[in-house]
Amino acid sequence: MPCTQPDPDAPAVWSDAREAADIAIQAEQIIYLKQMMAERIALHTGQTIERIEADSDRDRWFTAQEALDYGFIDRVIDAPP
Repeated sequence: MPCTQPDPDAPAVWSDAREAADIAIQAEQIIYLKQMMAERIALHTGQTIERIEADSDRDRWFTAQEALDYGFIDRVIDAPP
């Protein structure tokens, strides 16, 4: 998968210096993944990247209608067919 990020050293025992370096790497990865996800969500929802980033800074819950309006879903099913 193109978005996977293997971590071959995960079970290793770390020194303090290595832990600091790993924290920096993880922080960079989090920033990268957050940007990549914002771009993908913007592409599929029609929202701007700026709006996606602002809306994803904190937990946000959508009603079915809000998810439809935002572009996360194509339709709301009110009752089973």
